[in-house]
Amino acid sequence: MRYLLLLLLFACSNKPAVTHFRGVAMTMPYHITVGQALSPTEKKHITHLIQATFEHINHTFNRYNIASELTLLNASSNATVSNELLFLINLSIEMHKQTNGYFDPTLGEGLSLIQITNHTLTKPLHITLNLDGIAKGHGVDLLHEALSSYPSLYINWGGDIRVKGRHPENRPWKIFLAGQNRVIDAEDLALATSGTEFKPGHIINPHTKTSITSTTPLTITAPTCAEADALATAKIISSIDKNP
Repeated sequence: MRYLLLLLLFACSNKPAVTHFRGVAMTMPYHITVGQALSPTEKKHITHLIQATFEHINHTFNRYNIASELTLLNASSNATVSNELLFLINLSIEMHKQTNGYFDPTLGEGLSLIQITNHTLTKPLHITLNLDGIAKGHGVDLLHEALSSYPSLYINWGGDIRVKGRHPENRPWKIFLAGQNRVIDAEDLALATSGTEFKPGHIINPHTKTSITSTTPLTITAPTCAEADALATAKIISSIDKNP
């Protein structure tokens, strides 16, 4: 019995260590796992990186923040745009092209009316940019970038997920897809799930300008979480558009 107890203790002590960081940012929970043991100094450093990244996201891309760069841009017809916001706007325009217009940050009001010259964006005052369908995924990518020195990562913010490398147990990361009752293996990929299960009506069809109230959750994988986020939104809309 003593030998069995020692064997069990030895097995537990040899289980690879992971370090978890949990919290809430902009009303959405996040869970970040670093696939190794960390010193108190490293934990403090990572906590700082996470907080600084979320502050940057809030101040740049959050349209619910009245002082964010995006909010101020939306209130203007001519504005100078930072490199960070310009990157996401340009990516949104590219995703609009890739999805035949089903992903549209103007929600059908007229993306073609937006003009960008160097870092200056001009648009009719009534047109606003809604980056909700891509900004959360981009936020996960920014967290991934901030923690790039760590070889094994799991990052989940509000259901948008990106993993790096393998789990320290030398296996793929296991991801449970809420609402779909299945688990997938993941290594070096990003995924986003779109649907109306938790927030009916928040997805707008830019072609009809109507809200979608009921869909089955749909998960898309892509090289980056921003791309997965936009593609999942577009796929939900296009599938309903083609099968009303």
